[in-house]
Amino acid sequence: MSLRYLRPTTIHNRVTLGQGTTFLPGKRDPSITHHISHILEHGYAILPRIFTFTQVSRALSELARLESQLSSGPAAQGGRNPFKGFKTRRVYALPDKSRAFDCFPIHDTVLKILDHFLEENYLVTSYHTVTIEPGEREQEMHTDDGLIDLPRPRPLMGIVCWRPSPKVLSAAKWTCADDTGIMSRARWSPSMTSPPPTAQQL
Repeated sequence: MSLRYLRPTTIHNRVTLGQGTTFLPGKRDPSITHHISHILEHGYAILPRIFTFTQVSRALSELARLESQLSSGPAAQGGRNPFKGFKTRRVYALPDKSRAFDCFPIHDTVLKILDHFLEENYLVTSYHTVTIEPGEREQEMHTDDGLIDLPRPRPLMGIVCWRPSPKVLSAAKWTCADDTGIMSRARWSPSMTSPPPTAQQL
């Protein structure tokens, strides 16, 4: 284990996010300065309309195909427990199933932001779709990094980009459908320092 995790106070130039999470700033491309500033102040950044109509259309077409195939796995037909959501369908391991999803996690702006906040040689740990069907129950409040068994405060372990939507591509999480007001999967925590983004911003 790296010393920066065992003794974070010995590492200089760390930046604090929120209530104790820290990171070592990486490359800072001038084109994303405003995004970095917004993340440091509010905890998120909005990247509107960064994907083309063709990219989104192709991804949605492939999603429809994959969700109709048993070979996509049982999660494509519904979750296995209330937390996953019995009316929520997921298609996991997208890079193994279609090239239509490759463009999302390697977008230039996305990579520049990740390069600044994460250390070198970071990995995509989960890349899957989430389709929330009508009538789904709200998921209990949780953090997406809750599976990491290290005490808080701790160094930044990863980044999740999301938008509440009935259809979400996540690699990070990218929306490929218009917002319909379904926000059962992503709630704004009262501990955040700014109001939640509006539907127009998303």
